[in-house]
Amino acid sequence: MARTIILSAVALAAASFALEWLEYEYFTKACSVEIYGVLIALGFAPLSLWVGRRLTLQNPPGPLPCATSIAHPSITFRKGEKS
Repeated sequence: MARTIILSAVALAAASFALEWLEYEYFTKACSVEIYGVLIALGFAPLSLWVGRRLTLQNPPGPLPCATSIAHPSITFRKGEKS
């Protein structure tokens, strides 16, 4: 009894695999241009996201000067210039 069940299960699995393979073959021949377009789009999408992130990434600004040093500068002339 178990042998009959196993053999019928294997036969059904093989038939299902064969039908899926034939459907895949038909689908790839019928829609090959669309499949290639989707594959190319899926390949370029991460690349474009990476390039866009790299190009628009900005460095954070440096530390701001202290407000008292702006209001009361201790240097009155530039280095190397005579006052």
